[in-house]
Amino acid sequence: MVISSPRAAFIGRQSVPIQHPDQGDHLRIFAQALQTIQTGLVSKTVSLDASSTTTTLADPRIGVESVLAMNPTTADARTEGMPMITVAKGSATLTHTSDTTTRTYRYVVLG
Repeated sequence: MVISSPRAAFIGRQSVPIQHPDQGDHLRIFAQALQTIQTGLVSKTVSLDASSTTTTLADPRIGVESVLAMNPTTADARTEGMPMITVAKGSATLTHTSDTTTRTYRYVVLG
């Protein structure tokens, strides 16, 4: 099952440039990036597939050099521990044990 972030298309992978010829435009881009962080749009949740040992996470922010920081949000996820993560452009494969419980994690993409 592929899990897609509903707000991923809004966020994309735009970063704030170090220099920009138009100072007003540069401040606007910077303010939008800060608002994205402050409103929590940088973190998402993922639930592991219960009847499988892998879950595919589709998120356009993920790149081949990305790191996913994950935090369990359910008791079953805390008991499970962290899945192994393999990243690719636009997705990550989470390898985990097969279980009948719902295991949900909050994650952020770094890099």
